[in-house]
Amino acid sequence: MPEALLKKLYLLCTSYGVLVVLLILRLLHLQVLQHTKLSTLGQQNMLRIQKQSAPRGNILDCKGQLLATSRPCMDVYWEGGGALGLSTLQHEVLALLAKVPGAASDMLVQVTRAERLGHRTIILRDINFSLLAKLQERYSKLRNLLVKTRHERFYPARMLAAHVLGSVGIVSGE
Repeated sequence: MPEALLKKLYLLCTSYGVLVVLLILRLLHLQVLQHTKLSTLGQQNMLRIQKQSAPRGNILDCKGQLLATSRPCMDVYWEGGGALGLSTLQHEVLALLAKVPGAASDMLVQVTRAERLGHRTIILRDINFSLLAKLQERYSKLRNLLVKTRHERFYPARMLAAHVLGSVGIVSGE
């Protein structure tokens, strides 16, 4: 074999050998030296499945009048932190929310249980904008209050053309 070809072959084999050694060193570094860090990161990984509802489109009649649409509804949730009791600020918030029409009579019991167990519970459904603004203004630093937006179907014309559009409601025994 010509000497130039042998030099090229030697250079190719040397380059390949260096790449294999570098790969082995990197694997050794990850598997041995960073084992505890990477193992902890792997154990902290979790999968959260969350249902996300999409707003539905508008339905118009032939004259362009709105028959059905989606409207945003803001719901207030309490996110428990695992504490055994509620603070004075948390009691103040719950006293304000208890005065809102539609608030559950056992809200304090539900919130205390959710706080102790670290769970999430709904406090109010479909609050108005003024109450939302009041909550955001007064209690924006309170981490337990969550406001989530969902979309609800709204029929401005009430039952007009319901037989054509269809409507979803609670199934009764009748």
